[in-house]
Amino acid sequence: MLFKLSLPCFLLFFSAGALATSEHLVREEVARFFELTQAIDVGPVKKRVGVLINRRLRHNNSGIQREHYQAVEQVVAREVDNLSAQKFFFEEYYQVYKQHYTLDELREINAFFSSDVGKKFIHGRQDLHQDVSTTTVKMIHRLVDTIAPKVQQTLARSGYDVDL
Repeated sequence: MLFKLSLPCFLLFFSAGALATSEHLVREEVARFFELTQAIDVGPVKKRVGVLINRRLRHNNSGIQREHYQAVEQVVAREVDNLSAQKFFFEEYYQVYKQHYTLDELREINAFFSSDVGKKFIHGRQDLHQDVSTTTVKMIHRLVDTIAPKVQQTLARSGYDVDL
């Protein structure tokens, strides 16, 4: 009888240990993903936090000078860098990544980014994003030129004379 009572305790202990090991492995794979892809970029965070604090300054204080804004930028940069060194951003993003990917999926993703084509993607992604942005802007302008006359015709049928 003692063995039957102990078995559930053993299974609970064993599964808790397996979960802890699994959690550790997921953490390692997410860290590897961030290292391979350089996915944690605190530059935009610094800029956005600085903008929001400066917006509060302008709203709450008249007579703010440019040097106040520069001081804000310096403090924000220092504090965000400190948080980054303390793995703050990793911990925040880790919680999200572990909800979306299993350990096996993370391993597959990391295998891709470790491959030659994955490395090419990482090193060329800024140029790719710039080209996609440029193409998107051009495409939107073409769509406006194509769709605007149809909008103008529809409005004209409703009695509105507009110039697009």
